[in-house]
Amino acid sequence: RDLHKEYRRQRQMCIRDRLKTSKGERVMRPNYGSIIMESLMEPLDTLIIQDIEDDCIRIVNSDPRVDLININVNSLEHTLRVEMYLQYKADLTEDVLIAEFDVEFNGEEV
Repeated sequence: RDLHKEYRRQRQMCIRDRLKTSKGERVMRPNYGSIIMESLMEPLDTLIIQDIEDDCIRIVNSDPRVDLININVNSLEHTLRVEMYLQYKADLTEDVLIAEFDVEFNGEEV
């Protein structure tokens, strides 16, 4: 059981890393990362929120060890909140990954 818990923790860390990395930031990996950081500089209207949601779906779908069950992206006061409901293929367990980004502090995760 501890092995599965560690596996889920590692998967979440990998996804978080991609969410916090600006797309194109990694040398030789132009598609690694997300548009979240650059999007925080824009007014978070429904189009930007949809773009962020689509980008998060792309990120999770690029990991063959995880399935995305559902996603919610919300703009709260000064915070962007991403909730991803995941299923891990190794043991078919489900979990929620929540990432919040502070709009005022250039995306620093809260």
